[in-house]
Amino acid sequence: MTDTVAHQVSRHFAPPELRQRVADVLAAAGKDASNTSIDELAPLDQWHMMRDVPTRRLAEHAAVTGDQCVLDVGCGMGGPARFLAATYGCTVTGVDITTPYLETAALLTELTGLTDRVSFQHADATDLPFADDMFDLVWTQHAAQSIPDKAAFFAELHRVLKRGGTAVIHDLYRGASGEIHFPAFWGRSDSISFLVTDSEMRSLLETGGFEVVEWTDTTDEVLAFNADRLERGIPAPIPGLNISLLFGDETMTMAANGVQDLRDGAVGTFEAVLTGR
Repeated sequence: MTDTVAHQVSRHFAPPELRQRVADVLAAAGKDASNTSIDELAPLDQWHMMRDVPTRRLAEHAAVTGDQCVLDVGCGMGGPARFLAATYGCTVTGVDITTPYLETAALLTELTGLTDRVSFQHADATDLPFADDMFDLVWTQHAAQSIPDKAAFFAELHRVLKRGGTAVIHDLYRGASGEIHFPAFWGRSDSISFLVTDSEMRSLLETGGFEVVEWTDTTDEVLAFNADRLERGIPAPIPGLNISLLFGDETMTMAANGVQDLRDGAVGTFEAVLTGR
C-alpha cells in the first residue's frame, strides 16, 4: 500500500486522539483493570457489520484451539484478537497501519488482562514483517475493503500461514446494482473504497493460494441487523463507548447510508473459511 493511501485510510478510520477519548470514557464509567470485560468493549472494538456475531461464528467454524498461534491482519482496536485469546486461550498478534488503533488496542488489552497472550504492531498488510509458514491461523475482518492491491494482500496472508493452516475472512464486496452512498464507514469518498465483486474476491483468494472451505453470503442477515439497529439503537454496556468516538457527527449518516447500500444491492457482505494449499 502506498504511503498516501495508507495515510488516507488511517486518517479516515481513527482520530489521532482516539486512545485518550476511549480512556476518558472508561474513566468516567469507573472502568479499570479490575472490572473491564471484553464483552463490554464490543460496541467499540468489534464494530463490524454485525458487531461481534461474525467473530464468534468464524471462530467456531474455524475450530480455533488454545495451542494455535494466530495473526489478525487489520486488527483495529483488537476486539477479535482479545476475544480469541480470552475464549480459546490462543496467542494472537494483531497488525494494523493505523497508529491510533494500535495505541487504543494496547490500552484495552491491558485493561482486560490479556497482555500475556495478545500483542500488536504496526505493519502494512501487503508487506508483513513475519517469516514464511509462521502462523496456524490467519484472521482478517473488514480489511480487504480498504486495500487496493488485494492480490498482494492475499499472497502475504498465504505466505505467513503454515502449510495446511486455516484462514478466515469477513468483508464487504461490491454489489451488482446501485451507487454507493458516501460517507460510508469504510470511506468518506471513493478514494479509499476498494470494493470488488464477490466473484472477484473469491478468485483473488484462490489465485493467492487458498482453497475455499466455506463461503457464506450474509448480506440479508446484515441488512436486517443494521436496519433494526438504525431504527432502535443498541445500548452500549459502557455509556459513550461506541463508534461515535471514531466518526462523531457523521456516525448516523454513515449508518443510514450503509443500510441504503445493502438494501439497494450496492454492497454485500460475506464470511469465509479457507485453507492454505
